[in-house]
Amino acid sequence: MQFAGLDIRREKISACLVDLRGEMTAFDTRELSIGASRGDVLSAIDALLVELMGAAVSPVTALGVGSVGPVVGDEGVIQSIHFPALRGFDIAGYLERVHGIPVTIQTGAVAAAYGEERIARRQQRPATSVAFVVIDYAGIGLGLISGGEGWITDHGGVGELGHLSIDRAGRACECGRRGCLLQYSSGRAVLQALGRLDGDDGAAFARVARNADAGDEAAQAALIEAGDHLAHGIVDADSLLRPGRIVLGSSHPRMADWYLQGVRRHLDGLPDREGGRALRDRLYLSELGTAAICYGAANRELKAFLDAPDAHVKRLGASSADAWSAAEGDRSTAT
Repeated sequence: MQFAGLDIRREKISACLVDLRGEMTAFDTRELSIGASRGDVLSAIDALLVELMGAAVSPVTALGVGSVGPVVGDEGVIQSIHFPALRGFDIAGYLERVHGIPVTIQTGAVAAAYGEERIARRQQRPATSVAFVVIDYAGIGLGLISGGEGWITDHGGVGELGHLSIDRAGRACECGRRGCLLQYSSGRAVLQALGRLDGDDGAAFARVARNADAGDEAAQAALIEAGDHLAHGIVDADSLLRPGRIVLGSSHPRMADWYLQGVRRHLDGLPDREGGRALRDRLYLSELGTAAICYGAANRELKAFLDAPDAHVKRLGASSADAWSAAEGDRSTAT
């Protein structure tokens, strides 16, 4: 038995499989054209899942989805204004009908936080709470796991970190306020700073990190500056939540590494706070890299099975004693 995870971004999709030990057994990704139609996005998702699950060595019995947010409650409906192709669409219901397995959806940041929390526990360095900051082309997301469970609001996560104002007289935002964090730290803001914003192009944002790695000083400076701005939001979120670990990640390779330099630069200029470990000592890069969201989403499905195998069988629509026995047997072999 295996469990699938799917990460849905505007500019790319990623999927993985995990086994009963929580080990990732497969991972793949596909680029999307920003502005692609709903049909094109769904076709790309379906093709990726069919290929991945078709190569699985054992049956895939559930799919966890981590999506650009917000995601509305238990309805599985994406409501992001930045993703018009899927906004208001019941993606969970669609995937269940097409692929024939139960689907659970949450915001990507919550899924990623769960994945990082699981990795920390397996490495014998657990934290009571883990916050995950997702760096995206269109915005900045925040997810929180506390006591092994996600903090889920009516909007599918802790809140919209990208719409935290860091300058009340700053840049105008589409939300109607000024100085929102995403106007300074999102991928779109980075491209604007570099003068490379030509339409809506998430792939161009991914290239900035590659250029920075290749020695492009302008790209390096823009990403580090975006990280410095991001630190304002992280400090405010930490003042409110005080998680044991704060993890930075992105669906784009090496992106979070460059942002982290700016975050640390900002934190180095702040005095240590009294009580508990300093923020800089609780700040980490994602160990899962670009797979963090889909890995976390898949592992949430695994946890649901381990916690209640009978409910899992019912979700699959199986009622036979053989199906029950198989689920019980799989649960007993999991670690």
